[in-house]
Amino acid sequence: MSTMIDYADEVWEVTAGCTKASPGCANCWAEATSRRMAGKALPGYRDVIRNGHWNGSISLLKHNLERPLKWKRPRVVFVNSKSDLFHESVPFEYIDRVFYTMIQARQHTFLLLTKRPDRMAAYYESRMDGEDWFEVDLGAGWRAGFEVRKGNIWPGATAENQEMLEQRAPQLVRCPGPVRWLSLEPLLEAVDLAPWIGQGYDQVNWVVPGGESGTRARIMPVSAPRRVRDVCIEKGVPFWFKQWGAWRPINPVTEPHTYELAEQHKIDSVMWLGYRYQKLGKKNTGHELDGTVWQEFPERCEHAGCTSLHASGYLIRSGTEDPGLVEFLCVDHARAGGYCLGCHEYSPNGECWETGFCRECTEEMDADGEEWEEEGGEWEMG
Repeated sequence: MSTMIDYADEVWEVTAGCTKASPGCANCWAEATSRRMAGKALPGYRDVIRNGHWNGSISLLKHNLERPLKWKRPRVVFVNSKSDLFHESVPFEYIDRVFYTMIQARQHTFLLLTKRPDRMAAYYESRMDGEDWFEVDLGAGWRAGFEVRKGNIWPGATAENQEMLEQRAPQLVRCPGPVRWLSLEPLLEAVDLAPWIGQGYDQVNWVVPGGESGTRARIMPVSAPRRVRDVCIEKGVPFWFKQWGAWRPINPVTEPHTYELAEQHKIDSVMWLGYRYQKLGKKNTGHELDGTVWQEFPERCEHAGCTSLHASGYLIRSGTEDPGLVEFLCVDHARAGGYCLGCHEYSPNGECWETGFCRECTEEMDADGEEWEEEGGEWEMG
């Protein structure tokens, strides 16, 4: 299913239903969406809604379990946008089946997100063999495993304020993966991320803050995303500013007309913490922070022994291994390995780095890399 989540290509719903867990859940978007889906009698959703609200039940959407296996083109897949895979009512045995599919669909990157990272950590620890090997056993010979640091599954948790951050971040870092991430949405106050974020495998490696949307949306103070951005820059961690939400601050210098109207009419406008905020709706508030669109996506270098994490990675095909293998390398190791960022082929002496052209394809290099698409069983540049 395509998605409006701007950092993902697809959503994959494997459960329905949830229970509100913290203040960020007060105006739950997933509850409202599931209510509409229940009205359309979609499988699983009528069982989790009563009188327009969650009833505490969870539906296992088994008919969706194998959907990612049908997608050939590599995609970023958000797992369970309308529910929580690690809800207390979801059996570990069912989560095994979800992980089995993700392990098989290695061409995709799967983003897990939960308000219950303690249960996610307990699940990971129950399936780990040593420090880096994860394995699920479905019985009858159905078994799959992978090295979590080189895997395609990114564990994530949400937090809306300092209290939830301090509860959930320590649990999140117990969950191994190539990238751990935090969704700070709705971000209700400025928070201190510094103790938990960084480039290491034992830290949070990507942060996505955003404001609340909807008719009852609460204001995200302008200091909150700024503080997150600044500490991410300081720690070298990719930062993605998702949205202001329903409200955004109005700059009296660059937007004098809008500011004047808000001052005069006081309609959906409020002065708070020294800033004038106006309720314009999610589509109109946008996602610029201090004039910049921040959409950094993490990629970790796969060169042996390198743990570099960078926001602008390069998609490179190895010329010495399986031609279908796509791997990420940081710039230094791409150059050292002789990979061309223009044709994605291996150049033994890396001459294209000096000349600006690859002697294999004679095309000028594209410093931004290019997408790969699978057509007819062959990996080709799209």
